[in-house]
Amino acid sequence: MNRLGVDVELLRELLNAASRTALTHRGSEHECYVLGQLEATANMAYVLCAGSGNEELELLCQQLALDALNRHSELNCATNSVSRKSGDKSFITSA
Repeated sequence: MNRLGVDVELLRELLNAASRTALTHRGSEHECYVLGQLEATANMAYVLCAGSGNEELELLCQQLALDALNRHSELNCATNSVSRKSGDKSFITSA
């Protein structure tokens, strides 16, 4: 199987951006969605760096994914209903 070259610093910046986005949306109606994005980004980054010898980055990926899942569970995102603007029906968000 071929190996994929990964720029560790760019990957770290991607994780930082995803984390900042999640923090920016904390408490907003979009928080559950953004937490799902953070978890997915952290998991993908982990897949890219796993086995690279960069244990610190691997642990960061795992911790970010776990933190996103824990916060998602705290908010009970799967059952939160959010009202749209007047005239629209309520809908259930699932991230």
